[in-house]
Amino acid sequence: MSKFKEFQEKVRHPKDSLFSILFIVPFTTRIAYFIKKNKLNITPNQISLTRLFILSPIIIFLLFLAPVLHLKIIYLFVAILFYLILLTDWLDGQLARGTNQTSKKGEFLDSVADRTAIIIFFTLIISIGLFVKSNFYLWRDFPFYNKNF
Repeated sequence: MSKFKEFQEKVRHPKDSLFSILFIVPFTTRIAYFIKKNKLNITPNQISLTRLFILSPIIIFLLFLAPVLHLKIIYLFVAILFYLILLTDWLDGQLARGTNQTSKKGEFLDSVADRTAIIIFFTLIISIGLFVKSNFYLWRDFPFYNKNF
């Protein structure tokens, strides 16, 4: 069996959802294997800290900036950065399992970063609500929408 297949089985999480299996795990497994194979000096805790102290503040800043500047395109950037948060969440876990660097400190740090991601998600929802100011905003964009209804 190839080394990548062995690594893939080692880092596999038994409770992966269908979304993660389709859109996250294929990328993070290869990135984690690349980091291990090339002996890059990147630890799982560094990935969690990056998610917590770099990606999260950038997203929060953009979410408060979008309604002020009235730019919808900022939400696209936020969505991409939030996807990066999801990727780094899986990546730090796979790297920790794949390199046997699991620790209580890492579990705690990952948990704090996960809670921060949840807060960011709800901030995203509230920010979109402030920007749109209507529950039926998307509905109005449909061509068959009757304005007299």
